[in-house]
Amino acid sequence: MQGLFDLSPGRGQLGFPAPRLARLGVVLFAIGFAGLGVLAIIHADFALQWQPVPETMPFRSWLARANGVMLVGASAALFIPRLRRAGAILLVAMLAVWVFVLHAPRLFGHWGDVVIWLGLAEAAAMLGGALLLRENVRLAKPASGIRARGLPIPAARWAIGLALPIFGLSHFVYADFTAAMVPGWIPAKLFWAYFTGCAHVAAGIAVLTGFWAPLATRMLAAMFGSWVLILHVPRVVADPASRVEWTMLFIATALTASACLLAARYRSGPLLRRPTGAASPPHRFETGKIETVRCPPQSCRVRLMPPPQQQRAAPFGAALPLSCLSRTA
Repeated sequence: MQGLFDLSPGRGQLGFPAPRLARLGVVLFAIGFAGLGVLAIIHADFALQWQPVPETMPFRSWLARANGVMLVGASAALFIPRLRRAGAILLVAMLAVWVFVLHAPRLFGHWGDVVIWLGLAEAAAMLGGALLLRENVRLAKPASGIRARGLPIPAARWAIGLALPIFGLSHFVYADFTAAMVPGWIPAKLFWAYFTGCAHVAAGIAVLTGFWAPLATRMLAAMFGSWVLILHVPRVVADPASRVEWTMLFIATALTASACLLAARYRSGPLLRRPTGAASPPHRFETGKIETVRCPPQSCRVRLMPPPQQQRAAPFGAALPLSCLSRTA
């Protein structure tokens, strides 16, 4: 079981370790999009308002089934070591189509329609999760800069960070509808509609600015996950024949996965401060008399090595701190 969810690139390769939160995000991502793919195959249709493909599209039912097969195939590939990279890339490409081809053009002439903005935001948040997923299975050595310091890649952070305030706005504009979604055994439904709207906005600000982002992203993942368990799963159980309820469950699962993958990128930072990087073993590059030591930004140095005949007299060389190499050395 450990090998099934091990997302390390492979033997002989260097890559980011996959913490438990990231592994959970990958599994939930696969479940969410595999479920959407199965629904597309069964109903010969796209994912309702999340895939607003025009009804006049030629061969629409066949394209919907092909879309479902690709979603199921990409999700399954995440559990096959040799196919993980291809599956992640395919999910990124498909979600990019959702964002830039299906949702973004609908804004023209409808800039004030919150529903259209919400659809775009949900697709963008899932695209951000797919980008983080792609980064987790990346077959490359850790690079210097933002990825090596444990922060999410910028495109994913901006996609999710900008989507969250739109989620919050929809809770305020459609407060009554949101309150009606709250389970009957929870009191003060309207309060929770506004509270969760504020939570979305606060989480978006934290993600975009970086302040309190580790805590905010973990709480966001917990909030999304709680909705899957206490809201969507009971609604599916109550009406198992409803395609709408199943679709909302799988979309909520995919959004939860995106939040988990985002929170996992902040694993190296304190919960209440902006993460500044994880200590990693230095990587040395021998260049004759000069030895460059790649290490965390706080302790970057260039070590001047003596000639071989003098190394007995000065075995450790002279270590000189260089502030100019603070983040790229």
